[in-house]
This record gives sequence, structure tokens and C-alpha cells, in this order.
Amino acid sequence: MDRLMVDPDRRPTAQEIEELIDLVRRDPASPAFIDLGEAYLALGRPRDALQVGTVGLGAAPDSLEGRVMLARAHAAMHQWKEAQGELLRVVKVDR
Repeated sequence: MDRLMVDPDRRPTAQEIEELIDLVRRDPASPAFIDLGEAYLALGRPRDALQVGTVGLGAAPDSLEGRVMLARAHAAMHQWKEAQGELLRVVKVDR
């Protein structure tokens, strides 16, 4: 699996971001979109995380981790209804 896990306890480096962007460009359905979104969230860039998550879920709509990341991006932007909607989708599928 082409996945470069980003350590949530530290800020991602520019090189890590570029590697994730490259992975996602080559395969939008790659789970790397989740790591890229999380990296953007760690950098305080929820709009970028939202964009990456939206495109990633368009290519991989069954990704529960992607939906959780998207919910976190919505929450970071105080879009509570949208965040709740994504989390409810996860709960419904995960039963």
C-alpha cells in the first residue's frame, strides 16, 4: 500500500507533504489522501484538508478513515453540521 504515515505528534516536513501530494496525484483513490489531509490539519490548513478529502472520497467513497479526516477538517472550520454528517456516515457503515 502506498501510504506514508504522518506522525500526529509533530509537524510534517515539506518533503513529506510533497511525497504525499505526489502519491495522491498518481492515484487519487490511494489512502495517502488521508495522510495528506491529516498533514494539512497538523499545519493548520483545514481548507486544504477538506479539498484533499473531498477529492479522495470522490475516488474512494468507502474510505471510513477518509470520512473521519474530512469530519475533522469540517470541525476545524467550525462546520459542525457537515462534520456530524460525515461521522454519522461512518457510524452507519461501521455497525
